[in-house]
Amino acid sequence: MDKFKTLKKLEELKSQIDNKKGFESKAEFLDWGSKVEPLLEFSVSYQEQFSEDMNKIHANLSSQTAGPLANRMRTTLNKAIEQLRHEIDTSSQPEAIKLSTSQKDYIHQYRIKELREISSDKFDLCKLLKFCEELNDCYRANNLLAIIMLTRALIDHVPPILGFNTFSEVVNNYSGTKSFKESMDRLNTSSRKIADQHLHTPIRKSETIPTMNQVDFSNDIDVLLSEIYRIMKRP
Repeated sequence: MDKFKTLKKLEELKSQIDNKKGFESKAEFLDWGSKVEPLLEFSVSYQEQFSEDMNKIHANLSSQTAGPLANRMRTTLNKAIEQLRHEIDTSSQPEAIKLSTSQKDYIHQYRIKELREISSDKFDLCKLLKFCEELNDCYRANNLLAIIMLTRALIDHVPPILGFNTFSEVVNNYSGTKSFKESMDRLNTSSRKIADQHLHTPIRKSETIPTMNQVDFSNDIDVLLSEIYRIMKRP
């Protein structure tokens, strides 16, 4: 479903519960919940939490137990709406332009060569280089799921080089240029969400396979690797 339509429907359902002091019956509340639950498909964790709480209420629990569960369902809905708004805002950012090339590499060989020339007593780049090599292998073999999963692994691996523990900290605190921050924000939001979707979504009745357009963050990764090379080559 279109994210804008999903957000509109969730906001309408949220307004129903915000405008009520309480539902007249458990059946009415569960009917409301059954309309919300499928719309949370974009977030596996929120959908699972919402569904679990709704099932517990359905199991004839006491009002003393059901009350806190209902409140948690409201909180889950609010969090899901905020996440969806953020995803929509992020997706409206200009995407990096992809230029077709005859070179069959996801990570440019010149960039790999630069990283191989780095000598550091503080950081061992062997795993980073292996990520780069395997991304190229997967690109040539059209292993699209592996590409997005390796992309996530790579961005989770490198933050200490940039002086931070997590990639979110890099995005929020690294003193790079505006264009660098925009590229890192795309990696941290869009690529991570896409990776999470394919890593954590259980099998469903109907599935789709990603295209290269969905998993291709090669431009932004090159920006990241070039910055790593720039700071590590310093004497």
